[in-house]
Amino acid sequence: MHQRTPHTWTPEEIALAEETAGRASVQFERSRAEAALRESEARFRALALDANRSRSRSVFLCVPYGGYEDERRRLVVARWRALGEEAVVRQARTLLAAEPLLHSASVPEAAAAFGWTVTQFDPEWPDMGAFLDTGHGLGPRSAFFNTDDEGRVTSILVSLTESVVDGGAEGAMFKLALFADASSALTGALGRPTRPRAGEKPQLWWERPATWFGLITDDDGISLQLTPAELMLGPWQ
Repeated sequence: MHQRTPHTWTPEEIALAEETAGRASVQFERSRAEAALRESEARFRALALDANRSRSRSVFLCVPYGGYEDERRRLVVARWRALGEEAVVRQARTLLAAEPLLHSASVPEAAAAFGWTVTQFDPEWPDMGAFLDTGHGLGPRSAFFNTDDEGRVTSILVSLTESVVDGGAEGAMFKLALFADASSALTGALGRPTRPRAGEKPQLWWERPATWFGLITDDDGISLQLTPAELMLGPWQ
């Protein structure tokens, strides 16, 4: 791109330069996000190992969803349940197959399609959403439907873990372990995410023609989310 002599740039050269700079910027941001995610994982792993040294080893057991071959993944608290990697992929495929339900199905219709049980929904306040039990032993609020004024489902959130609110360092390490393994399983099944977001609450998003599908870290656990593409605006743009 550098010229030793004065040069008048053609429209084609300008377009090429802009495209090259844009691609480089995207790759830089993705690399920075992946590096931040690795740093976050290393920090919580160190925290877990320190906790393990100061407590009885009987506190830390292989998680019920486990089978992890990596010993580092075994240092989690046994009192929380979560879906295993194969179950995570099955749940993801089930959720993605439900795209036609968005903006069209009522809460009872969507619940029946999934085979879930509605545990909280007030027809008099149809836009307040609904909680559901997915039947995986993760509790009566293991899924949530966002709804519109007519009670139609607009987006879906399904938990991969029991709630770990107030779990402290152990809860944070539990979430990190599950997020890392769910990330690997989903990347293998769906390909690389198009919108990784690092930080203390990492997220991975796969952009699709009509929806965005995400792996989400929140205060109470790890979840999958399916949302119409038109609703995913703002900071991402």
